[in-house]
Amino acid sequence: MQWKAVKFLQKQDSGVWFVLFSGLIFRLTLLALPSFTSNDIYRYLWDGKVSTSNINPYNHSPDSVVLLALRDQLIYPNINHSYLPTIYPPVAQFFFYISNLLFGSSVLGFKFLIFLSEILSSLLLLQILQNLRLKQLPSRLATYFWLPLPILEFSIAGHIDAIGVTLLLLAIRLILLEQVKSAAIAFTASILVKVVPIVLLPAIFIRFTFSQTSRFLATSLLTLLVAYFPFCTAGTKMLGSIPIYLDKWSFNSFIFTSIYMLTGSYTVARAACYTLLAFLISIVASSQKEQKIDFVRALFWTLLALMLLSPTLYPWYLTWLAPLLAIIPSRAVFWLVTTVHFSYWSILNFSQGTVFTDPFFVKIVEFLPFFLLLGWEIKHCDGKITKIDYKFLE
Repeated sequence: MQWKAVKFLQKQDSGVWFVLFSGLIFRLTLLALPSFTSNDIYRYLWDGKVSTSNINPYNHSPDSVVLLALRDQLIYPNINHSYLPTIYPPVAQFFFYISNLLFGSSVLGFKFLIFLSEILSSLLLLQILQNLRLKQLPSRLATYFWLPLPILEFSIAGHIDAIGVTLLLLAIRLILLEQVKSAAIAFTASILVKVVPIVLLPAIFIRFTFSQTSRFLATSLLTLLVAYFPFCTAGTKMLGSIPIYLDKWSFNSFIFTSIYMLTGSYTVARAACYTLLAFLISIVASSQKEQKIDFVRALFWTLLALMLLSPTLYPWYLTWLAPLLAIIPSRAVFWLVTTVHFSYWSILNFSQGTVFTDPFFVKIVEFLPFFLLLGWEIKHCDGKITKIDYKFLE
């Protein structure tokens, strides 16, 4: 249905604001729905409650006796992995804190902040498309703002990734304008929501001159220090449960699972994926040319490489890639961000009390057509993935 709507919008000259307005209406009308695919939002609310109680959220896991007085019947019983300390970096913690100050423990209140972030994302994406002088703006915008994935993950599930995506789009916008210091602050803040964009640093450094890179790094370092300073009493605990996540978690990864099935070793599978990821990042980053679109294309394929090679691919991770699909259209990626919802088969079954499974047949549905489409795209672009940039759906 969305596919046909995008084709229709290609013929419209004044559909930009219609797409943005309707996309935001979709989101606004769904805010009151309960999150039925993920309960991450309860960890957000818990961390905000801890912070506003003047307690460092990195020092104690939710089930710590130190936080016994903060337990309630709304938030605490719904927290996943309550034995682990928070995984979320300082900028995410700042938004949890603000949400608690403004709305207390309200799920709807936090999702309203997410909605405001989506408004900013819509304007930033439009500005980026205009800066790149791309045509067919209504259909390009519709590939993101009518896409079910961000609507489900942000408006219903309330994932904090929405704010990280907004900050990343702001950073891209500022980089295209060569406002290096402001871009560094926005980009670092995006990493400090979730560490996902850190893989984009090589593409950014190759884009910049040596002087620009130096200023970017210095500003980023200062931003990191300022962001982490309020939590410095946690010492090495400030990384939270990120090391545990990187070492133990795996879900819905086709390549990682395939390597594991061949080798029988999680360690080998992780090492292989991370090595291949580093190689692909360097190749994609160095493929940039002078045009601005080459930079955005490098960001797009770098994020895709991360998603494909990460041992863990929850559906909401792909929301970081989704807005760039409006700039770098790809049938293969469109399929992936649409069918990733099939992975909820495992999550929803587990939430109903069954044993958690990560069946390979679900990955076949998601990834086999994706790789076939990706191969077709590469074949029709002189065998180079970095040349994929045709008019969407033509």
